[in-house]
Amino acid sequence: RRRGEEADDDDGEGGNDGSNDNDINNNPEDFNDEAEEEDPATLIRGTDVHVQTAAAAFRNFIRNFVSVEESERRIAKEEAGRRRRNKRRRRAAAAAGAGGGGGDDDDDNDGDDDMDESRGGNSWDLPSDSDDENEDEAASNKAPVYLQKLEQILLRGRSDASADSLTSSAADAGTGRVGVASLDLDALHLHYHSAECQRLYGWLVDYPSEIVPLMDILLGRELEALRDTMRLNQEEVMADAEANGDEDAMEEAAGVIELLPETLPRVQIRPFHLRNLSHMRSLDPSSIDSLLSLRGMVVRTSPVIPDLKVAFFQCSICGHADQVTIDRGRIAEPVQCPSCHVRHGYSLVHNRCYFSDKQMVRVQETPDEVPAGETPASIVVF
Repeated sequence: RRRGEEADDDDGEGGNDGSNDNDINNNPEDFNDEAEEEDPATLIRGTDVHVQTAAAAFRNFIRNFVSVEESERRIAKEEAGRRRRNKRRRRAAAAAGAGGGGGDDDDDNDGDDDMDESRGGNSWDLPSDSDDENEDEAASNKAPVYLQKLEQILLRGRSDASADSLTSSAADAGTGRVGVASLDLDALHLHYHSAECQRLYGWLVDYPSEIVPLMDILLGRELEALRDTMRLNQEEVMADAEANGDEDAMEEAAGVIELLPETLPRVQIRPFHLRNLSHMRSLDPSSIDSLLSLRGMVVRTSPVIPDLKVAFFQCSICGHADQVTIDRGRIAEPVQCPSCHVRHGYSLVHNRCYFSDKQMVRVQETPDEVPAGETPASIVVF
């Protein structure tokens, strides 16, 4: 219903939801598909996941999320705008009515709407216009959180200052960036960003095996676009510094360009901090293939096990090398060498592969969750 109401505001142009306030993505074409009816052909088989809608919501989140408070303020502002549009529509309908008999009732409703707007929607207090301008200016000066993390992956090979799970001498030297990098995603950030992201959050919890790979693909595209943008910006800085004779700025820009990798790492999303906390004792077959958040005590760990992430193959005839990233535990071994065209001539070079650390951990439920006289439940996770 809301989509149809907003379509009426677009000067009578069809069903394209171009005026949706939630569409704050820098690329408006990404949301054209959302305005259309979801085509069953674009649903992932066995689920209700609409690929275009999920991709647009996740791109919007990555490019625009600043903080939960900022998202709540923006949603409240959009809700007030929606109410104002509804009020103007009712006034127009009352003015067009014969004799204006229902005008008093509409005015009464408008007064209620004015009071609602002064209070704000969803128990949020709406700021004044001057406060809106100040907060919008302050928010525009803040860089999106996850774009900053992607920038750290480009420049340092990991999303934060601490060492990632992919720790090796190659990664510390910078060459590990051609392997795998991880991006920690706070699921509550995704849930409170927008209505579309709340729907994506539900899909993430119900169908993680479909949504997580989709997020990985989108992160790879965002990383590539960010690298090209950063390179272009630094080249412009170098040109301006050269024109002004600023050698320090030129060296700094040249250093940033040198850090940008030609071969991008594969970024894997790691969601955490779900809204609902599950209990080990209540797990049942319905929990299979879903994303859960558990609380417990680590009672046993195994030795560190090397987990292959990027396989290094080399042709035994001409020496041509090829790197293959592990996808869901499978290695797509190259069949034919593009240099000498020999089939099945590749061999795996173990000491040039990239590994991450993996441990088997036994987690036991906390004492306050154990019923009287019962044995604590435990599960094994990796």
